[in-house]
Amino acid sequence: MRRLAMLIAVVVLVAPARAEDAVKKEMAQLDGDWSMVSGQANGIPLPKDLVAGDPTKKPKAIDYMMTEGPTKGKTHLGIYELDGDTVKFCFAAPDE
Repeated sequence: MRRLAMLIAVVVLVAPARAEDAVKKEMAQLDGDWSMVSGQANGIPLPKDLVAGDPTKKPKAIDYMMTEGPTKGKTHLGIYELDGDTVKFCFAAPDE
């Protein structure tokens, strides 16, 4: 019985540490700069000019189509601003 209690204690203490390590590893893989190179909407490839974006506009534009939730299938037009390592987004209501 004592061995069983000790085994349970080890499992209870080790499992959360392994899960936390897995989360840290996953987050480390996501860290850094990313660029969109392709995309799809409803299974249809996005045009290359839409994927590349146009960061020369001021304010810079960003649009997205919701794939889930109450505005599913609707486009949200937006603008964004980068300031150092901070990004700000502003989106209009769907179809506005």
